[in-house]
Formats: sequence, C-alpha cells, structure tokens
Amino acid sequence: MNAPNDTLFQMLFNHLSEPRIVIKADAPRYTIVACNELYKMVSNTVGQDLIGKGIKDLTDSSRSSKESEAVIQQAIERAIRNNEVVKLAAVRYDMPSANGQATEAAWWQTEYVPIVGADGHVQYLMCTTHNITHHILINEVKKAATERADALTREQMTNEELTAVNEELALANQELYHAQETLRKLNEDLEERIKSRTKELSESEVRFRAMAEGTDVLIAVSDITRNTVYCNKAWITLTGQPRQDLLGFGWIKVVHPDDMERHLNSCLSAFKERLPYTDEIRIVNHQGSYRWLLAKGTPLFDSNDNFTGYISSFIDIHERKQDEQRKNDFIGMVSHELKTPLTSLNGYIQMLLAKANKAEDTFTAGALTKAVNQIKKMTALINGFLNVSRLESGKIQVNKQTFLMDELVKEMTEEAALIQSTHKIVFLPCNPVSVLADRDKIGSVISNLLSNAIKYSPRGKQIEVKCEEMGNEVQVSVKDEGMGIKPENVEKLFDRYYRIESKHTQNISGFGIGLYLCAEIVQRHNGKIWVESQIGKGSTFYFSLPLQG
Repeated sequence: MNAPNDTLFQMLFNHLSEPRIVIKADAPRYTIVACNELYKMVSNTVGQDLIGKGIKDLTDSSRSSKESEAVIQQAIERAIRNNEVVKLAAVRYDMPSANGQATEAAWWQTEYVPIVGADGHVQYLMCTTHNITHHILINEVKKAATERADALTREQMTNEELTAVNEELALANQELYHAQETLRKLNEDLEERIKSRTKELSESEVRFRAMAEGTDVLIAVSDITRNTVYCNKAWITLTGQPRQDLLGFGWIKVVHPDDMERHLNSCLSAFKERLPYTDEIRIVNHQGSYRWLLAKGTPLFDSNDNFTGYISSFIDIHERKQDEQRKNDFIGMVSHELKTPLTSLNGYIQMLLAKANKAEDTFTAGALTKAVNQIKKMTALINGFLNVSRLESGKIQVNKQTFLMDELVKEMTEEAALIQSTHKIVFLPCNPVSVLADRDKIGSVISNLLSNAIKYSPRGKQIEVKCEEMGNEVQVSVKDEGMGIKPENVEKLFDRYYRIESKHTQNISGFGIGLYLCAEIVQRHNGKIWVESQIGKGSTFYFSLPLQG
C-alpha cells in the first residue's frame, strides 16, 4: 500500500461519508497518518493538526478513563496481532466543547479494520467511529426510569411518590427532547459544512484541471513517493501515450536513455531536500523523434506545511537547443581551424627565439618570449571553446584511471609556480589519497583554479593549496587573498560565459568558460564544486570527488 497521505488518497479519503482516521501499526504509539474532515467535525477538532499524533493523544487521561484507554489499546493490538476486524460497541472518551474551553461527555462506537502491506503484515488500521452519545443518554435515562419504577413498585410507593416520579420522568423527557434537538441542529450544521467544503474542493479541482488541460505546457503532479498521479493533455499530445501509461513511473519510458539517470538523480536530490529543481531532458514524441524540454519542479505543501509532493512543468526548448548546437558546431569548427596556423606560428617563433638566444640578442629574445606567452594564452582560450563545444555535444570523454590525487595536486602546484613569479604558491602536504578519475581533466580543473587565484589576487599575495581525505571523498581547495566575490555573484559563478563585471575585473582577460568547464568535469565525476568568499579578504574554491569514482 502506498503512503496513506498521498494526494489521490487524501482527496478520496476526505470525501468519505463516515468519520475515519488511519493509524500506523507502530506500537505502542500508533501514529495517526490520515484523518478526514468529517472526523474533525464530529470530534470538534477542526483546525487542529492530528497527523503525526499518537492515538493516546486523543484518549489521554484528561478525556478518558484508564479502563477506556485499556479497552482501546487491547482492541488495536488484537486487530494487528490476529489481522481481524475488531469492533467496540461503546467506549467513553470525552471531546472538547465547541468553544474549546471544556470537555463534554461522549460515547463512541468504533471499528478497526487492518490494512496489510506487501510483506503480509498489518501496517495500518482504518478506524471508523460514530458518536453514539445520544443513544447512550437515552438508554441511561430509560434504565434509570425503569429501575426507579421497579423500586417504587416494590416499596409500594404512594400516589404522591408516583406523581413525583412522573414529574421526574417528564423533566427527563423534556431534557432528552432538548438534547435530541441540539443533536439534530448539530447534525444539520455538520452536513451543511461538509457540503460547503466538498463544493469548494470540487470547484478548486475543476479550475486546476481546466487550466492544466487547456495549456500547451506539459504539467505533471507527483505524490510524496514520487509516483505521478496526474499528467495533462499536453503529455498525451506530445508522446502519443495514453494517460494511464504515463502515471506512476510510466513516464520514464519516454525519456531519452542518455538523460534518464541524470534526471532521476536530479529529481531524487530535490525530493530529499524538498527543494525546486530544473533540468533539460529529451522526450520521444508520437512520431518517434526526441524533443528537448525544460523541466521545472516545485514542492507542494498543505495548509499545515506538510510536504505533499511536486508539481512539474515541461516547456519545449527544442529550437533553442538546435540553435545552441549550431553555435557550438560553429565555435568548434572555427576553434579547430585556428589551432593549425597557431601551431605553425608557435613553431616558427620557437625557432626564431632559439636563434635570438644563440645570437645573444636579448631584445629580440624578450619580444619573442612575450609572443610565445601570447600564443599560449590564445591556445588555452581556443582549447576552452573546443572543450565547451565537445561538452555540450556530448563528445567529451571521461577516461577514468586510478591515481594519487595528492601527487597530481602537487604536480599542478609546482607547474603553476614555475611559470609565474608574482605570487607565492604554498602546497600543504597531505597523506596519499587514491582516486578513480580522469587524471588529465581533474588536472585541468586544478590548473584553472590556480590560474584564477593568480589573476584575481594582487601581486605578492599567497595562494594556499590543500588536498585532504574526508570520509568517502577527497577534497581539494585553492585559497587566495584576492578581492573576494559578492554573494549575489556566487550562484552564477559556474554558469557558462558568466563573468563578474566590475572596475576590478574589467582589465582581466577571460570569457567565463573556465569555471563552467570545471563544474561540468567535476559533476561528470559525481563530485561537487563550490566557493566560499568574503569581500576584501579573498576566496576559497573547493571541489570533492568520491574515492571510488
């Protein structure tokens, strides 16, 4: 059985014509996991949140006797132990008055029906209860009257005594009449409130479905178990699949195989944290071709702030993705064509530099050295664009191998220190840490973080590099003493082509692709990358990788 408070169950449960609650078989608490509106109305608990409370919270010592508590406890235990329906003819536990200031005597007729799970054991009890107070009161009055009459007969009561008894009976009948009238009015009020609430829920459902069915945006609603309980007409139009086949987890079969695992992981992470999510996936349409959709999910909460599932929208972005692909293909082609003349140019300049050094022509050698450095920058920039193009076209490969992360970090740190003399780079020694990853690509991540630390911190400042094992992960950090990053820029820092525009960065070269590539490489290793920063004090960039890849 699915969780009893999912969206579809709760809607049907609230429309039941009898007051009911569902309790979990988690002795001795017996937690309430579902409660319909009718139960709250007959028990004067409207507006209270009964979900999550134990059954004893409804039958505590202030509202019931120890004997009543024991009877209820034994009935629940018997229903769970024997997997049988148990009925209690009449048990007293008082309910709060309408103004909530006191309690009123109340008797209840209750039935406990076991709900068996897939493992064959009782997991829940459906509890149906009826207020039989007026029947009990009538019977008590009748019993008292009968006993009194019998006593008067046995004692040969006088006519005066009989008259008094009759008066008492008349008074009792009058009180009983008033009690019945009060109960009748309460029942009428209760019925009217139920009708009103049912009408409100029905109208709200009609409005939502009219809106959802009339839009071209794909809309889906899922419950707390991630089962899809509703999808709109746009899903059927796009996929050609019957609505019933898309419910539950049936929608997975129309997702592109290359996107399926990533999208499921994105949804699962969001569900665990109850956070919104955004993803881009491909869905096969009724013609058998795939369309790109932008998926956005938002968590849903009820009036008591209890999580009830997600509502997700899917917008067609196929044309935009095709435009991006054409742009990436163009960038890739141009970048590749630029590499060939740059390689030749670099070769010629290296030859000229060697001749200038041999001829001890320091001016020419210095100029050629600067030209070589500019070619290196240009080559790095072209390689960055090529990597972006390969990444977004799915052509970039991750070739994992086992290596020592501490050795790689030390190697990249020494290389960075060798090619620059403006900053002091310090590598804090760490114990050997073995990881399964793509050594070259992780090396490029470290190199990029070091390059940024050099670019965005003043000359003469220290850059600190750390590598440490933390549980089942290895964590690498690069700390600088630069200008720092404003909080509003941190969220966008790893976006493609994003650059912080300020008077401090306007003269620093770059196209905003380095950190984007770092983030993509780390994520393809199932790792995490983030930054901590303070304005005027510097930034520390971190990334972590699982030890087993």
